[in-house]
Amino acid sequence: MPKNSSVKKSDSIRRTYEKISPNFPPELEELLHSIVKETSITDIINFTTKNIERYMNLSGELDKSELRFMLKFPGIDIDPFTAYSLGNYVYQKICEKGFKEYLLTNDICVFPHLDRWLFRLRSLSTQILRGGLKIYYSTKSPELTIEGKKYRIAYTGHCIERIHERTQAKKFDYDALGELFSLINDNNYHEQVILTDNSKALSMYGLAAHEYSITFRIVTTILGNQYYPDDTHYYRLGYFPYEIAGNFIVCKTFLCPGFFSTPEYKLLKESPENVEWLKRANENERNDSYSTFDLELIKKLHELGVPQIKVIKERVYTFR
Repeated sequence: MPKNSSVKKSDSIRRTYEKISPNFPPELEELLHSIVKETSITDIINFTTKNIERYMNLSGELDKSELRFMLKFPGIDIDPFTAYSLGNYVYQKICEKGFKEYLLTNDICVFPHLDRWLFRLRSLSTQILRGGLKIYYSTKSPELTIEGKKYRIAYTGHCIERIHERTQAKKFDYDALGELFSLINDNNYHEQVILTDNSKALSMYGLAAHEYSITFRIVTTILGNQYYPDDTHYYRLGYFPYEIAGNFIVCKTFLCPGFFSTPEYKLLKESPENVEWLKRANENERNDSYSTFDLELIKKLHELGVPQIKVIKERVYTFR
């Protein structure tokens, strides 16, 4: 749409905004208001129709009338696809305006609220360390105790870029970036690990939410049907080598299972058929949940002795 074009009230998105994080960038907030104000429901439907397979990994025809109704009259029981359609449109416009990198450390969550759409704005907290290094962290994450002292977990910008690359295939759509933000902001569970080069690292897990999720195929590949449906399963995301700086554990990069210096790498190297598996492991930059994992590799790593799935009784993620 032209920048100054007006949108008919009958074709506009009813919306409200909630800024959770006071450090949410004002320039990004201003851009969001502008995009939503200038967006019609017809724009969103046309965008979704054109990009449905790219963003949703779906095929078949879109029911435009139903989508229009749900966009116009959001309710508690609305199909999540509608929120994804709106979120993807907004994220695409933000990227087109040159604000792509903002979406690695800030989050715009879209969901129905009463008779309108609520845009909830969140950001990771930041701090500049001695030497000028900028780090990002969640105030929600628990502090870890190392040698009697408590530290908060933080991430360098490089580490966040690697998480984005190796868990979300560098995608800048609403779903992939929302998952990236949640991995950092909402995660409560971290295992301390010593890598094969004697460096210290944290290991984190992703949620294999339910039997109908694509990530749950990791569970069925490893366990077959020998699992309890009531259990909550998690799969190993990978490892975060870190250094301690001030009051922070600073994660420097992200290694997928099987990368050099990971526990899986050592076991693969000692395995009699190691050539093929080592090659596959080092190419294992995992894609987002709509893509196919190397399930055979994950099963191999699990069978070698490094658990790739777990039932964790503690609360791993705290969503809000």
